[in-house]
Amino acid sequence: MRGLRVQTMSDLKKLGKYEIQSVLGKGAMGVVYKAFDPNIERTVAIKTVRMDLVDPDLTTQFIGRFKNEARAAGRLHHPNIVGIYEYGEHENIAFISTARPASTCRTSCPSCRSCCWRSTSRTRAG
Repeated sequence: MRGLRVQTMSDLKKLGKYEIQSVLGKGAMGVVYKAFDPNIERTVAIKTVRMDLVDPDLTTQFIGRFKNEARAAGRLHHPNIVGIYEYGEHENIAFISTARPASTCRTSCPSCRSCCWRSTSRTRAG
């Protein structure tokens, strides 16, 4: 992993074939992006992990866990779980490309309908 060019996550314009459009969320180890796949013309979400932030002695183990996450989630088919399209690595970033949910509110999920309704009504009420 040494010798990799370190690119800040906010500078990212492309990740492999994907064109980065915006940031959806940030965490300690990576960022989730809204991106566009030009090959099949669809919008995706991309979960990233910066490998340069992982202890060099643990990189193989950490990336193995991230790949296993992609494999496990890729086998699941459920309306409340986004589909996995691809696992990849580009420069010093490992990523999982997923279906892009239409909305961040999961009001179509019967088990969270009441909590989503409560949180949106609180927002509307001020």
